[in-house]
Amino acid sequence: MDQNSIRIVLPAVVLGCALAVPGRADAQLTTEIGGTVAFQAGFYDNDNPGELGRSFRTDVELRLRVLGELEDGTVYGSEIQIETPDKTRLQENEAYLFVAGTWGRVELGDEDGAMPKMAIHAPTVGLGQLDGDYDQFTIESIQDIAPPFYAGASDKATKVTYYTPRFLGFQMGVSYAPEADLGNNVASQPTGTEDFVEGGVNYLTEINDVSLATSATVVRSRDRASTATPGTHVGYQVGGQAAIAGITVGAGYTNYDGARGVDDGFNVGASYQLESFAVGVQYARMQTDDGRDLDGLGFGVSYVLAQGLLVGADYVHYTSERPTREVTGNVLLLATRVSF
Repeated sequence: MDQNSIRIVLPAVVLGCALAVPGRADAQLTTEIGGTVAFQAGFYDNDNPGELGRSFRTDVELRLRVLGELEDGTVYGSEIQIETPDKTRLQENEAYLFVAGTWGRVELGDEDGAMPKMAIHAPTVGLGQLDGDYDQFTIESIQDIAPPFYAGASDKATKVTYYTPRFLGFQMGVSYAPEADLGNNVASQPTGTEDFVEGGVNYLTEINDVSLATSATVVRSRDRASTATPGTHVGYQVGGQAAIAGITVGAGYTNYDGARGVDDGFNVGASYQLESFAVGVQYARMQTDDGRDLDGLGFGVSYVLAQGLLVGADYVHYTSERPTREVTGNVLLLATRVSF
């Protein structure tokens, strides 16, 4: 059996063994429906000619979760997240099943892997700032190139993931995805980027009144899109946060090793949370292997008016520097969001 087959089989064996013990068939299932509906108003400008400068959009996410618990405390189930990218269709964003116990947690399906889930970076509030939806109102955002807070991971590609229990503040995770995006498809020929292996470890602790969090994550993939000989990319991320009395400061560094045409980047930020009110600021910079530099400075504020009802605003100033031109722009995003 080759290494890729071992990566696929082991989590499935763990899942099967956890659920196959006699006398466990009486677990009761519960079904939960949740999601968010957000109205967003964007006001923007940049150096690209002909743009409208204002737009409204509705962002909808629906989540269906099925949950069961065995007599020994083992939890299992599935989760599906559906988005509505436009008025005419639904789009699956996540669909996976899981089983978790004192031995850890296994996830199988379309879901973020170990790198983004384990990574610690600059904090966000409310609408997300540089990790939010400002990119919907510009074609020059950092997110159009790659996520600003972790290296070029496999995103929602179909994968298997295992997380250890947290022990003495440490937790580890590892994921494997054979292709960049599978869903219910089967790839019989190379599709480009493949064989994603993600791993990460983070550490949480408290010293007096200060909460500390650190992380180190890595991703390895192969790229067959541009050359006959597969090229291997290894990206990594390190980051940390410290929090006291509602104030959180954090930073992170990512190295992409040329994945998605990106070299490296860093982020830094701070936030303040006081009951239902939150405010935050972030700065991120990324460099591509073709000489492009992208900078983003984001400010955010949010307030929870009632249970599940949030209002917020993000302002992002960004610069996209190419060898031949430079684009500078601004996005003001106002939003009201109901979570249920």
